[in-house]
Amino acid sequence: MCLAVEFLPDNLLFMWAKTPEGASLFLFTPQLSRTEFVRCLKDGPNDSSFCLNDFYFTGLEQVYDWGIIYAMAADLSCHWNVPCPQVFCSNHISLAGVTICNNDGIALCIILRSDLHPDRQAESLVHEMRHIWQYNTNQEKYFSNYRPFSELSGAYEEKYTEYMKQEAELDAEAFAWAFLHHEYKTPLNWDTHTDEINQIIEMRAREYLERPDEYALPLSA
Repeated sequence: MCLAVEFLPDNLLFMWAKTPEGASLFLFTPQLSRTEFVRCLKDGPNDSSFCLNDFYFTGLEQVYDWGIIYAMAADLSCHWNVPCPQVFCSNHISLAGVTICNNDGIALCIILRSDLHPDRQAESLVHEMRHIWQYNTNQEKYFSNYRPFSELSGAYEEKYTEYMKQEAELDAEAFAWAFLHHEYKTPLNWDTHTDEINQIIEMRAREYLERPDEYALPLSA
């Protein structure tokens, strides 16, 4: 996948990165010439997880005006002592949100889908921050057997159920529901999945609220 971004660390024009799930990503700035763009792709990793999409020079808008969004990321980062990534939005991703990491697993940025309601963007942000916590806390538990949605087979609903029942996804979603319910009085059940998955996540979220210290859930007074 290719994503055009406005900023990269140390004023780089491009860099290869991976999602925590292992998919290859090519990040670049609009200043990268088309010739260099093509050359970089040819010299990049040749693996099945990389695919070229139509994101060339679409750009991303950095989120400067969502104070509450970035404050949530900063607060969770501080509480967990994990890196706080930059936050971007884009209308060129199909997922609600995605975390972009470098090859060492360090989170560079979180990209949120720009056409979502702000409440849903906040939920996605907290979900992605939880993935960063998972990666820094126990990679074996959360990602040793993790399978990206694209690698699953079967009918869509079967694939989606299998994907969401993975420990990394259940934990991230339950944490987001519990955190936002306590902090911002959002519904404990967001009803964004199948009935089965919604019930599983809601039960977990209630458990997290009952034993917040056990699940690294920071709750304000």
